[in-house]
Amino acid sequence: MKTLLTACLISLSVWGWSQTEITITQGAGYVNDVFYSLDNGVVASVAGDDWDLAFDVTSPFSPTIRLNDGHGRQLSVYPNGDVNAWNDVDTTGYSGWPKLTNGIDAWENGAMNANASSDPSDFSWGIYAGPPTHQVVGDSIYLLERPDASVLKLRIDNLDNGTWNFTMAALDGSGETVQSIDMGDHAGKNFVYFDYANGVIDREPFSSDWDFVFTRYVGLTEYGLFPTTGLLLNRNRPAAEVAETPIAEAELASAALNTDDISTIGNDWKALVNFQWEVVEDLSYFVESASGQVYHLWFSAFEGSSTGVSVLNAAPVSTASVSAVEEQTLRVYPNPMDAVLQIEGSAEWSAIRVLDAHGRIVEDQIATGATNRLTLNTGHWDAGVYLVQWTGPAGTATRRVLKR
Repeated sequence: MKTLLTACLISLSVWGWSQTEITITQGAGYVNDVFYSLDNGVVASVAGDDWDLAFDVTSPFSPTIRLNDGHGRQLSVYPNGDVNAWNDVDTTGYSGWPKLTNGIDAWENGAMNANASSDPSDFSWGIYAGPPTHQVVGDSIYLLERPDASVLKLRIDNLDNGTWNFTMAALDGSGETVQSIDMGDHAGKNFVYFDYANGVIDREPFSSDWDFVFTRYVGLTEYGLFPTTGLLLNRNRPAAEVAETPIAEAELASAALNTDDISTIGNDWKALVNFQWEVVEDLSYFVESASGQVYHLWFSAFEGSSTGVSVLNAAPVSTASVSAVEEQTLRVYPNPMDAVLQIEGSAEWSAIRVLDAHGRIVEDQIATGATNRLTLNTGHWDAGVYLVQWTGPAGTATRRVLKR
């Protein structure tokens, strides 16, 4: 720890910027989620265990459904029938059915999206039905186990032009709840939350107001995938890890900021050594806040489940000398589209390919010069879902778009 504190002091003299020590308290057992803004401090501290499912509300066609897997919820696909078996669910063998968890790299990789195939119209819990309704229609039954060991059956009826419709019930059919959630009622947020016992829960701050959240989730540990606590980045918050480098020597110019992994910081900045938590030395991060200011972050303490206290340090970094550092993102708009599709990346692209719902190539272009934008005329495309593949210096990025 002495080496870490010395490095922190040296780093301040090198930067010439003020450093802030941040204490985050989740409470004993990490009971709270703490949303934090690098520009403005703690935005909200809310109970972490008061919801079962989270539904994406960022776009009328956002299909993501996440599970509160960090607080005792378990989810399985019913293997013995589709939604038509709703009244005949048989849980024989339930304990051996595979359990689904959220992806730890992107908010879009929810537990209920985990079994999606390569078909762009397949969202795991349902299939895009095409025109004229443009609904995603549920085709699967799920078993949801709550912390009290009760097991519910669940189906997503449809995602209908910005409205989530789903049904939950006890295994014997009692207590059936038919729920509709209009995304428009939660504009400006990433997710709206639902708990079988308490209904819709509006617990998340506006997306523009926070940069990361300290939370409990199923993530990678030294023992495999288990509930853990850590820091997950908000959408569109570029970040980079600088490992095995003294904090004072970490430089933004050599860090590749990107938005590809919401767990860039995650949970591995701490380690359990001889039954005591220690912060990993020579490990720090760069994160761009909602305002565009880049901060250098490093941890100095973690007290574990007795208090849920994490201590990190943040120092704003001047980006005047590192303008070459880019957030390598891909924007595809409008979505849904009519006759024109704009494709824009933060770096130059070398190839762009568009596939239809059947995997057929409808556009295949190679860049003939330095450019990061492309306009496609799509008036002749059939209505439906398409997959845009953009290849640039950092690799290939993909986006799903809808043609009306």
